[in-house]
Amino acid sequence: ESRRYADAAIVAICSRWSGRALVARGSAAFNDQVRNEGGIDAIFRRFSIMGPMRTFADATGRARIALLADGHSLVTANYVTRAQFENGDAQIEIELVKAAEGWKILRFGVAPVLAPMYRAARG
Repeated sequence: ESRRYADAAIVAICSRWSGRALVARGSAAFNDQVRNEGGIDAIFRRFSIMGPMRTFADATGRARIALLADGHSLVTANYVTRAQFENGDAQIEIELVKAAEGWKILRFGVAPVLAPMYRAARG
């Protein structure tokens, strides 16, 4: 269930770099952090230079259940995938939390994968 949500969220967000798709899926804590970092537009200006997503591999990772001292439980999930974009490849990491209304994003990261020639030139 959580992996299907992660895969669908990655496609919705990265296909055309949709900030709205990310905010709509974000937890309250995530959306507060985004506002503190200058808003979703500032974040997506950096991501969008990669161009639209062409392909991605199904995310890999797992969900966990933590039993809290107050008797409640906390369900989280972490996934990672590689994706190919118009202007290069990237690793995408997504962390989810299960809320009353369903899965929500706690953290979302995109790390471009440097081309081997660039890495070699930089030493």
